[in-house]
Amino acid sequence: MTQTQERPVSPIVAFSRDLEKREDKFRELLPAHISPAKFRSSALTAVQHNPDLLSADKASLFNALQQSCQDGLLPDNREGALVIHNTNTAKRGQPANWVAKVAWMPMVKGVLKKIRQSGEVATITLQVVYHGEEFDFWVDEDGEHLKHRPMFEGDRSDNNIRLAYAMVRLKDGDLQVEILTKAEIEKIRAASKTGSKGYGPWKDWYAQMAKKSALHRLVPKLPISSELVTLIERDREIYDFDQEPRDVTPPKPQQGRSSRLQQFIGDDDSTSEEEREHENA
Repeated sequence: MTQTQERPVSPIVAFSRDLEKREDKFRELLPAHISPAKFRSSALTAVQHNPDLLSADKASLFNALQQSCQDGLLPDNREGALVIHNTNTAKRGQPANWVAKVAWMPMVKGVLKKIRQSGEVATITLQVVYHGEEFDFWVDEDGEHLKHRPMFEGDRSDNNIRLAYAMVRLKDGDLQVEILTKAEIEKIRAASKTGSKGYGPWKDWYAQMAKKSALHRLVPKLPISSELVTLIERDREIYDFDQEPRDVTPPKPQQGRSSRLQQFIGDDDSTSEEEREHENA
């Protein structure tokens, strides 16, 4: 009797089958406006655009997809992304054992979408400031004030980014502002397990990551739920802040425009890209 050999299944087909097996679990976690079929299609597109995801640790890939479901965001590189990072799984004292793992990372668009749904925020502005743009920030007895006049021509490359900031006005009229210097942005990027290696989100979406970093710094000041804080902090897995600690101490308010602005800008010569995230809810 001749034994027929099964054809080997391609990784993308095997992944698609695994998604189908988990459809009931996804349905439990997804919000009503996202169907399991839509989510599955988004996940398949994500791995087609980045086939290395299928070579990474399988458990971490499906854990990242589960977190995407829990957050009610699609892994479409707009609301959120699946990113690869190397993790040393060896115990202390043993030789290093580096494993490629997948992490779920909500993107700026997805984070803004969820913050607006909280009902506490009137407007959100996330921007980067380029060298050559008019920018001023000061604090006086009336609170914090920010003035930014973007340029729409000229050098808008990542290398020309000078600052990044997040500005939120709450429904009660309260204004919250957080500003990151280029040096602070670079410190955060250096702590990324992918940021200094020539690939990953900091290479592909530098301006977006800079703006999101400013938002991370601002979040503790906002009246939002613990679930939303968890969503915003999802991507801490791809950072090593023990090795490259981030200074999360807010700058001390000072009166006067020039001294406060100089504290943020310093003598940094690097430049930046400006892009406003001020979408309708």
